[in-house]
This record gives sequence, structure tokens and C-alpha cells, in this order.
Amino acid sequence: MLERGSWPFLWFGRDGLGRPRVKTYLARVRKGHVPVTYWADEEYQYPEELDSTSWAYTESGRSGDGVNELTQVVGPGHDFNTVKPLKLFEKLIQIWCPPSGLVLDPFAGSGTTGHAVLSLNDETDAARRFVLIEQGRPERGDSYARSLTADRLRRVIRGKWVDGANTPLSGGFHFYTLHKKVDAEALLSMERHELADAIVGSYLDAGRRRRDPLVRLEDSHHTYLIARNADNEGVFLVWGGLGSSSFDEELFETCAEEARAAGLEPRYHVYARLNLYRTSNVVFYPIPDHILMDMGLDLRGEPFYEDGE
Repeated sequence: MLERGSWPFLWFGRDGLGRPRVKTYLARVRKGHVPVTYWADEEYQYPEELDSTSWAYTESGRSGDGVNELTQVVGPGHDFNTVKPLKLFEKLIQIWCPPSGLVLDPFAGSGTTGHAVLSLNDETDAARRFVLIEQGRPERGDSYARSLTADRLRRVIRGKWVDGANTPLSGGFHFYTLHKKVDAEALLSMERHELADAIVGSYLDAGRRRRDPLVRLEDSHHTYLIARNADNEGVFLVWGGLGSSSFDEELFETCAEEARAAGLEPRYHVYARLNLYRTSNVVFYPIPDHILMDMGLDLRGEPFYEDGE
């Protein structure tokens, strides 16, 4: 069939023996517009189908446009060479965020997302809000969240671009700095409910290499049981501060009883400071080491880290 020039939409590789794959050809990708007013609501959660569509650069902009836009606002010397264009972000926000929705950008960079929200709100009388998160490049002494990201937003709101006066945009923002970092000392100083929240929020199923969410179990009858995992197994927290956080045989019996009462499988995931009882159906997670690892933090510089644990 390939020799005859009939190239399929679904194909099995050149030898016809591979796994089936969908083949997308440039001719099938239709240039044009996608809906610019689509967003999910309670009755219609997801689009049944969106046609394959490519945007011409006049519709979505280019990286060079993004760099020029940033330079026009804050001036040259910002050291950003791959800035997303404003048009692209405006289109994405229009499609996927309702007029009163919240846009989250955890890697804010130069602040294009916030700029796009402010611009769209002003243009369409919408009320979208945004949360931008940026730490800059502290390893290079360049924490540009304030000096660049916030400066850009402040300039577009006031209309005081470096390249000349522009129309001010309605809206504003608050700038917050996080001073307390997540490290071993911070985790060990937490109250029990705070540590439970940290465990549930950071949990990584190492066996599957997935972040299957834990289901939090709120029950006043549970002393140690805090959640269950995707396999209906209990997650337990033994924590009363550094002096009373060891897992032993007596606590194992209590955990097993709580699991049975909750209808959970007889395999127990236990977070504690020390493990004094070992059995095949207990998976032990040392505090704070395992929580920090699930968060993706490097433990080697921590005073509580023990190599090989």
C-alpha cells in the first residue's frame, strides 16, 4: 500500500508489524481559527472534539515578538531570549479560562501570563485573576521575580513602558515573598495535622513512579490512620514530636486494628521517625527524609540526612 502512495491515517510502521499509531499529515492540519470563547462549565466539562488546527504567526506571534514586547516594556538588558508572545497567551486564556476564572502560572518567567490576563480583562471587561510563581535564578544571584516579573506588570498597569507612554491597564496585583523554606527542620517542627497535609500533598508511589493521590481520611476515631492509597491500603502517621515518634510492635497492632475498622487491605504504609518493628506487610517511611524525597528535594545538605537510610 505504501508503494502505491496510499498513506493511511492509522498505520503499523513501515513493515506493517509495529503497534498501531495515528499518523498526522501536514495536509490534514487546517490553518485557521479555533474557538476563542470556549471554557468548561458544570454541565459540559470537556470538549468532545477539537479539530486539528494550526495558528499562523499573525494569530499567535513568535518568540521574537515576545522578546520585543518585553524590551518595549522594561527596556533592553533583561537577558531573556525565548519569551512567549503575548498573542499566544491571550488565545490560550480566552479558550480555556472563563471570564471570572483564575489563571495559575507556576513558572512565570518574565510575566507574560499576567500581562495577558490584564490585557484581556481590559479589552473584554472580564474579571480573570492570576497567580504567578517565580524564584528567578538565585544560584546566579538573579532573583528577578521583583526586578523583572513584577516590574513588567507594574509598568503595563501604569502604562509607563520604557519605549514610551501606553494606555494603562485596569487591575493590580499583590507581591508576596516566601521566607520559610521546606526543609528537614521545617518538617520536624510541624504539628501532626500539618505533617499529615505534607505527606498527602507530596506522596509519590515509588513502585509505579506515579503521584497517585491519597484520599484523606478524617475520623476522630483514628489515632494514626490519615489516608488510603489507590490500592485501598492505609497510610499511617506516628508523630508526637521528635521524642515520641517511633513505630513499634504495639503501634503496629493499633494500626492494623484501625485499618480493619476502615475496611482497608492488610498492608500498612507507616510514616515515623524511627522503625523499631519490622514485618513484611509494613512499608516504612522515615521522617523527614522520605517526605523530602517525595517533594524532589536534595537531602545531602540536610543535617538530619543519613546516607543509605
